[in-house]
Amino acid sequence: MNIVELIGWLGATLLLSGFTLNILGKITAASTTYLILNVLASGLLLYNAWAVESYPFVVVNGFWVGVSSFKLAQKSLN
Repeated sequence: MNIVELIGWLGATLLLSGFTLNILGKITAASTTYLILNVLASGLLLYNAWAVESYPFVVVNGFWVGVSSFKLAQKSLN
């Protein structure tokens, strides 16, 4: 396994962890923990998608990083 693939797996694990914790009611979609998991996970997946030239996933994860970062910044200002 190369570093790009490892980064992709780490991103997928973080993303699915946040989703699972949310579905199980352990964290909410508006929680700081959930948003941080989304930013980190989608950032890693964005790098992976860029490295393997999967541009539709670059767009999806770029958007996900942007929206999650925006909401996280908005929360920190309150």
